[in-house]
Amino acid sequence: MDVQKGIEAMDPASIKQLQLVEIEGVPLLETIVEQWDAIWGFKARPDDLLICTYPKAGTTWMQEIVDMIHQGGDPQKCARAPIYERMPFIEMCPPKPIRTGFEEAEAMASPRTLKSHMPVHLLPPSFWEQNCKIIYVARNIKDNAVSYFHFHRVSKLMPDSGNWDEFLEKFIAGKIAWGSWFDHVQGWWEAKNRHPILYIFYEDIKKDPAQEIQKIAQFLGSELSGAVVDEIVQHTKFESMKTNPMANYSTIPSFLLNQDISPFMRKGTVGDWKEQFTSPLLLPLPVWPPETMPGSRGGKPREAANPAVGGGTESVTERVLREAHSLYVHSGHGLVTIGERLGLTLLPPRRRVTVMVMGNHSAGKSSFINWYVEEHIQRTGVAIETQGFTFITSGKKRESLTGNATLHLYPHFQILQNFKGVPEYLSTEICTSKQKQFPLITFLDTPGLVDGDMKYPFDVEGALIWFGQLCDLILVFFDPMGQALCKRTLNIVEKINEEHGDKLRFYLSKADEAGAEGDRQRVLMQIVQELCKRPGLNKCGFDMPTIYIPNLNKPSRCVNQIEEVCRTIEKTISQTVQHTLNALERDCRLIEEATQRLLEDDNKARNNNFRAFFRGILLGMVGCLLPIFLLLTLIFGTTFARQLWTLVLGEKQSQALELYVQPVASVWRLVPEDQTLTVFFGLLFLSILFLLLASYTLRMKPTLSKKQKRQLEDRRDYVLDVVLAKKRKLYEEYLRQSIGEQDLN
Repeated sequence: MDVQKGIEAMDPASIKQLQLVEIEGVPLLETIVEQWDAIWGFKARPDDLLICTYPKAGTTWMQEIVDMIHQGGDPQKCARAPIYERMPFIEMCPPKPIRTGFEEAEAMASPRTLKSHMPVHLLPPSFWEQNCKIIYVARNIKDNAVSYFHFHRVSKLMPDSGNWDEFLEKFIAGKIAWGSWFDHVQGWWEAKNRHPILYIFYEDIKKDPAQEIQKIAQFLGSELSGAVVDEIVQHTKFESMKTNPMANYSTIPSFLLNQDISPFMRKGTVGDWKEQFTSPLLLPLPVWPPETMPGSRGGKPREAANPAVGGGTESVTERVLREAHSLYVHSGHGLVTIGERLGLTLLPPRRRVTVMVMGNHSAGKSSFINWYVEEHIQRTGVAIETQGFTFITSGKKRESLTGNATLHLYPHFQILQNFKGVPEYLSTEICTSKQKQFPLITFLDTPGLVDGDMKYPFDVEGALIWFGQLCDLILVFFDPMGQALCKRTLNIVEKINEEHGDKLRFYLSKADEAGAEGDRQRVLMQIVQELCKRPGLNKCGFDMPTIYIPNLNKPSRCVNQIEEVCRTIEKTISQTVQHTLNALERDCRLIEEATQRLLEDDNKARNNNFRAFFRGILLGMVGCLLPIFLLLTLIFGTTFARQLWTLVLGEKQSQALELYVQPVASVWRLVPEDQTLTVFFGLLFLSILFLLLASYTLRMKPTLSKKQKRQLEDRRDYVLDVVLAKKRKLYEEYLRQSIGEQDLN
């Protein structure tokens, strides 16, 4: 039953004002608390979008804006159903027979847009686990309080609000449904630094709706033309919303929402509180100027609310890799979990490309990494050389991790514990570089390689070869001034090339220090000739760009192809995205095939069991009839038995009994009396044999229960309908970066 039909079937006499019950110190409607276990256990999906606000902070407005963005600015598509059906209110538990919000959400196909008023710590944890995108709207506390007061007057389910002063006192104390405004906006403000949350201000949308709509669209991964933005602005104006029956809640009957008292869409203005506030309680409320944030004491600029929007926004490539990864690791619907249940081992894709930089001593590996990330992360200098293996990755703050922490951060490198000495020389440097591609890359800086009696505290050759198997790209730097022809470097490169030659890229680093152009060419020829002497490398075509770190204070005429390294890294990222999406589809097909095999095997097992059942019953009946035949043998199979029954029953009764078993008696008369015992044991043997055959035949093959079969089909349908659809959408988003919309269509 959909929401509208449920409303029509309601009994108005059953409506009553609800009481407040606290959950973790937050007052909630009693019906929400009664269903709390189900709400807390709500299963979010990776592609869910959640719109969350404090009540009456612009929720419906944001819902309509988001739906218009999703529908490409088409108002007709947004008129398909009332807003509360298009975007379920997950914690709302209305009177029966209306389904709860979480039941409505569970019945929806993906991708879903959902609504909640929960404070950050009461949001169902699956939203964090699935890394769902969340849009939070904050509104001036005074306007918010006025709007919430009038909603209490209108709603027949909300607790008694009292008069304005009584309500305001409760509001400030946080003794109303969904608790304290202060805790709510501050909690979500802090959460935006840890999760993909777009923090939007009601007043900003009123001031410049077109700009905020573009910001929202960018967060959702959509590109809107100016005409579409204008259409959305017009459609979501307060005047339009107020007369839109699909958005103004006019489809809700008055016994639930009496809009004769006050319309659901009341004024929608900024500063309406000035007409309502005459109470001395006004003084404790915080000032809300457009230049500052809720709860921020430093008066930071409003743009700081969403540092990821504009400039440092999450790129399409990042989002594709993140969302593809989440499709694998979802606790309930992840492909890894589904695959395990089918006997498949599926590996989730990594969210970053691993680039190993190796080379001889003083080849400039660390200097290149510092140049790329635009921060001085690795120590460099004449007498400084990397002694161990260091991962350089991006993060929220500058941090250094030791070996154990590094292995915890990169669990797929746990096997390094088997390399004696390596964990002690393993570390991670986390930096906050704003370099555009760096969030997609993890660099691995390696020890400088030298020949001679140099001893390493670990098996450097074995470790580098093993790293080469797991890394996506291997940059090999040769130093023209040092041991450019280091045999140890060449040995390792030759070994890696045997299985992973496609990952290797060779560069002559520090090319500006090699003297004149003739000197550089001579060094290049020596390196290439040495590489070609190697049996495993002589079939390769060597392209060895010359690179060096640019220095404005030290101009050089040497050709610098260092940007070629950047392009190579970008190409590897692009290939990784494509491989990830291709692997996603391949794994979906593997799941489909494995599921189909299980279902076909189950059907075969059921058919086999059906036939086996009838064969077993037939053999069992034969096996059971033979003992009866033997019993009759004992009764009438001998002359002595017939004489005995005549003596006991009399001749007439004995003859009557014998008449009933005449067919059997006739058969036994054909058996010579001296063979009777032999026939008896023969029939006994046959009886036992038939019963054993029946028991063997009745052994049933295991089959799936109806529940197991339904779960298999549901998971298969989820993979085919949701995951593959998501994969196609991610591919389109990724391709849209490079080609025109018309070409994509």
